[in-house]
Amino acid sequence: MFKDPFFHWYNFQSKTGECVGITESIQYVVDFMNEHGPYDGVLGFSQGTIMARIILKLDEFKSKMPELVHGVPKFGIMFSGIFTERAKYIQEYEKDAFKLMVPYKQPIFWTYGEKDPLKPLCANAIVEEGNYVKVIHKYAHNIPKFAEEELDALCEFINRMYREISDEDMALDFDRYDQSK
Repeated sequence: MFKDPFFHWYNFQSKTGECVGITESIQYVVDFMNEHGPYDGVLGFSQGTIMARIILKLDEFKSKMPELVHGVPKFGIMFSGIFTERAKYIQEYEKDAFKLMVPYKQPIFWTYGEKDPLKPLCANAIVEEGNYVKVIHKYAHNIPKFAEEELDALCEFINRMYREISDEDMALDFDRYDQSK
């Protein structure tokens, strides 16, 4: 479908469950956020949703983790997020990995495609508790061109987050960015 190279945050070892490079990737993201933050929200795609999930829960882990000097983000947006219980995302304190599958303090927008070849891993990734929105689109493993319903759900979520964070109404409307009009 697409030609290499592809970017990844870690290299999943299917035999051992080890996620080679995830510790360095977490440190990279935290360093970047500390230098350029604060950030209101975090967005992840595919493996990036694991990174986003870890960032959203940094203040809950017992494992030694890098610290976000500006605090954890206030919401998350997850596109085609994957999750498998076999993966050792956090190795120092094994029970911390389970925290990735319990409700988040922050609101989360989850979305994945009906035709995604990783659909079982995406469906397994969603924590259907707490403050969340779930949208299943008709595409595959991508950030889709949302149809009106899905785009409305995303815009409403972002608007709600903006209102909660800033006490203002941003009235986010993606029509103004539509190049076809």
